[in-house]
Amino acid sequence: MKKPVKLMAITVSSLLVLGLGNVAAFADTLPPADSLIRSPLVKPVLRPHLHGTLESVSSSLLTLKVKGQTIKVQLSSNTVYGGGSNQTLTLSDLKVGSKVNVEGTWDNGTFNALQIHLDLRDKDGLPERPGKKFDRSGKKTDKLGGIIQSVSGQSLTLKAPDGRNFTVALTESTKLHSGPQVNSTSALQTGKEVHIRLVSGEQVPLPSTSSDKTASNLTASDVDVVVPHWDGIITAGQGTSFTLTTKDAQTVTLNLTSDTVIKHGPDTMSNQLVVGMKVHVEGTSNGTDIAPSKIDIHP
Repeated sequence: MKKPVKLMAITVSSLLVLGLGNVAAFADTLPPADSLIRSPLVKPVLRPHLHGTLESVSSSLLTLKVKGQTIKVQLSSNTVYGGGSNQTLTLSDLKVGSKVNVEGTWDNGTFNALQIHLDLRDKDGLPERPGKKFDRSGKKTDKLGGIIQSVSGQSLTLKAPDGRNFTVALTESTKLHSGPQVNSTSALQTGKEVHIRLVSGEQVPLPSTSSDKTASNLTASDVDVVVPHWDGIITAGQGTSFTLTTKDAQTVTLNLTSDTVIKHGPDTMSNQLVVGMKVHVEGTSNGTDIAPSKIDIHP
């Protein structure tokens, strides 16, 4: 009975030795313990960039308005114009008033441009307008905005923010709006700002590098005449005359009449303005004199 016990003891010892040997061999294949510590994530270095409105354009220098400050942007032979496959530009496509994104480097207060591309709203010929959401994906869109240059019986020509001209046909099915009201073509006047939706299947062409900056063969489904409006704070005044300082630091005079509607909230009517109120004003202007048709008091 003792011999089998010895045999089992020898077998168990052999297995333990073999097992420990395999563990040791496996351990030899592992990297050092300190190399298993996870390295911290390294964030990519982003190039400085600016977003603003062009105030002047020359062959070697741009001036850009950024949050109220004017910044000089230096151009060079290394400056790239365009933002990917959807946007091909040249220097001649940069117009005063266009909004641009610029990437580059700073050098003693001057920004050296490495890449410049138009804001996608300008690229699609669409103006900025609070509350309106336009396609900013770089693809074609059926929305078009700008200032009316001329009007005929069956079409209008407008200039988009990127400087291009568009001739858009009007048909019996075209719906005309000015705020909540439905209007006739008499509401379409030179100098008015409009937003247009094209008929189904039509899209606004993307800018090209050719010298032809006029697009036609477009048809309007809806035309929205933008009501002139101002947003700001009442800074002075009483009775029927008040001074409004707008968000752009412009000072205008509000001349109230018996037809001026003043609202405080969706259902509350008010008949009094006081200094310090934030307001949204709609109406007509003659220089800096505003004849308000409607004033909304912000909470």
